[in-house]
Amino acid sequence: TKLEDFATSRLRYRPGEETATLLLLLRALADAKAQNLDFIIKHTTGFAAFKTALDRLDSAALAKRAGLEWDDVRRAAAQLAAAKRLVVVLGQQALAAAPEDNAGLALDLLTMLGGVEHGLLLTSDRNDAWGALLALQAAGVAPATFREVVEAGMNGRLNSLLVFGGDPLVSAPYAESLRKAMEVTGFVVAADAFLNRTAESANVFLPTQVFAERDGHVISAEGRLLRLRRAIEADENTLPESRIAAELARRLGRPLSENSPAAVWRELLTKNAALAATDAQAASRAGSLLPPFALRAESKIAFGAAPKPAEPVAGEMILVTGPVLFHNGALSTRAAGTREVCPGPWIALHPADAARLDVAAGEVVHVRRNGLSFAAPARLDARLTRGVAFAPHHFAEFPVGRLLGDSACVAVTITK
Repeated sequence: TKLEDFATSRLRYRPGEETATLLLLLRALADAKAQNLDFIIKHTTGFAAFKTALDRLDSAALAKRAGLEWDDVRRAAAQLAAAKRLVVVLGQQALAAAPEDNAGLALDLLTMLGGVEHGLLLTSDRNDAWGALLALQAAGVAPATFREVVEAGMNGRLNSLLVFGGDPLVSAPYAESLRKAMEVTGFVVAADAFLNRTAESANVFLPTQVFAERDGHVISAEGRLLRLRRAIEADENTLPESRIAAELARRLGRPLSENSPAAVWRELLTKNAALAATDAQAASRAGSLLPPFALRAESKIAFGAAPKPAEPVAGEMILVTGPVLFHNGALSTRAAGTREVCPGPWIALHPADAARLDVAAGEVVHVRRNGLSFAAPARLDARLTRGVAFAPHHFAEFPVGRLLGDSACVAVTITK
């Protein structure tokens, strides 16, 4: 990635081995006794059990499986330990693969080195993911995961399913499972600004407003609170998702006490001191950073259980997916400008893999898995690791989420 231009260490692991790589870094820190013992004694619990689990890892075998050299991991760990202000950034692939495990291990790494006050950044191609997390925290709600919702639908435990602001049948892992869950559930409501593939499969479609038609707030991955101001008047036949949710609740006999965005925001401010302290300064275009996390003297952070990495992805070609420069969501594929410079999907291959498959740039290839097959033109990209193919996840013409099944990356067959 472009971050490599600024890196002093590069650990280019096999796709799907994010959990293994984090475990290796933690093991290397423990082996080198690089942990911040003073911080661990004062502010943590469970470190002894966590370290015991790390000691039981076969580091050489785990590194080989992840496609890494153990010495490279140890050097990277030493540089992490020497950092004065450690910040961990988790990319979209790590969060798609095993979000709970990988986010937990990233927090364990920060905790082991006494750097929890500096931060963990979670990246997403969806705007305001941090704002959603803060809202759930303020409400005291533990949301069901996407996987849990899909499994409940497939098992017939949902009376209805609501899909707001996305096209998961195209881009999300579990897309094929979601399609089956929608069939079993039998009643699906989709709310979106455009009639996308998921909405076309729903029983009811409710048109919503786009970002330029609404007021509100967003929080960037950096933790910067920004005001969102309406730029154009919305079509009279559309509503924001918050109004749709409030109206559904009212008609189901469970009216919400606060149902306007302004009222919800006021309630959030009363339940989150960081937001309240920042809101008054957020009016400028630059917004305002949330106050940094600060540990109290009596605060204790618990180390989690060291997770077992998922089974490795085995196959001649591994497919990974993600956003691209000109598209970062379902909305961007509707814009004439971005469609002009990036009109459709493609499959990126390393030149050596293309030569092995006898594929030329621009030639249409077929990507197959579990009886599904989709076609797109090939591009050659020497930045890819051999044996890895990339497809953007925004195009309905190539619904990569259906190929992914229940994983963030999968083995596929690619032919002309």
